[in-house]
Amino acid sequence: MTASRRNHLKSLMLQIAKDLIEKEDADRITEKENYMAENCVPLQLSGISMQELQDLCKQLHAKIDKVDEERYDLESKVQKSTKEIDDLNMKVFDLRGKFKRPPLKRVRMSADAMLRALLGAKHKVSMDLRANLKQVKKEDTEKEKEMRPGPPYVLSDGNEREDPEEARGGKRKTWRAEEERRDLERKRREQEEQEEEECRRRERERKKKEEMERMQKEQEERERLQEKQQLDEEKEEREWRKMEGGKVRNEKQE
Repeated sequence: MTASRRNHLKSLMLQIAKDLIEKEDADRITEKENYMAENCVPLQLSGISMQELQDLCKQLHAKIDKVDEERYDLESKVQKSTKEIDDLNMKVFDLRGKFKRPPLKRVRMSADAMLRALLGAKHKVSMDLRANLKQVKKEDTEKEKEMRPGPPYVLSDGNEREDPEEARGGKRKTWRAEEERRDLERKRREQEEQEEEECRRRERERKKKEEMERMQKEQEERERLQEKQQLDEEKEEREWRKMEGGKVRNEKQE
């Protein structure tokens, strides 16, 4: 596939996606308008009595309470689902690791090219290891062989062997060093696991605290709304009684 065809297909896909998004937005607006027209009927307040107006207000308050309860229930379900999703994501991160390894591409590059890419063209560093080796003459190597002591352990048949006691001591030292290295590695892994567990515990406690604070705020908001609604109802009741008392006095005077 050529680059021009690839770009053409990409532009077509973007145009189709844009059209779908615009259509989805228009459908959402239409659905909202239909819902509002169905559930929020315009009020006809002309030519109604005070009793009918009070009944209408009570019906509207009842509908508001019902809708508020449904909204609260839906918010609770959404928050519960969000919390479950976060917990599952944390479990997935714990299973496969905290960070995702990016896909790396193998590149054939020499050591000199790698250093030039890292340090820049101004720094001239050569990785020719043979040039950095010490020049040793053949005569020096022969002298070192002559000065080297003989084998520490010779058998009766004249064959040279390594001293078994010395060999065991060297192996024992190597084994101890390996054990110490393994212990250090194990302690380091345990410390890292403890730190990760502590971080996860702190994150869970923080989320739990935020959830409790949010629920407390919502409860306070609901109580405040209920108190406000109760005060409004008491105020309306007092006004209604006042109006009824005025009517009774007018009738008595008449």
